[in-house]
Amino acid sequence: MFRTVKAISPSTGAVTWLLVDEETYIAHPESLEYSIHLRAKNRSPQTQRNYPPRVGRFLNWCSGRGADWKTVSLGEMARYKFHIEQTPDPRTHRLPTGKTVNAVVGTRVRVSALVRGHRQRGSRGRVRTQ
Repeated sequence: MFRTVKAISPSTGAVTWLLVDEETYIAHPESLEYSIHLRAKNRSPQTQRNYPPRVGRFLNWCSGRGADWKTVSLGEMARYKFHIEQTPDPRTHRLPTGKTVNAVVGTRVRVSALVRGHRQRGSRGRVRTQ
């Protein structure tokens, strides 16, 4: 299972939101890459904070189903969307709006596109993390 944590650079004070394994606290590699991508694109702090939990929700859903998030079928994505539509927000106990559902599902698509693009370009296009 994954959870979102706030990482603060000791040298610059810059904040990065990371998706980490709950047991090992190792950052999920593709999610880390996406977080760095958001910072490099100067996305708002709110955007940078909101995306990792959405990615984590999808990864946790896939894990619970025994599915590989990188190769989910269109049918599995439809089931995930249905799951999001039918799961109340834990804070408000309300079902999500259509806009929220689209944002959650859309985040997964953007992360996959970024990862796919980096793989096609090879290491030249990869964001360095060190």
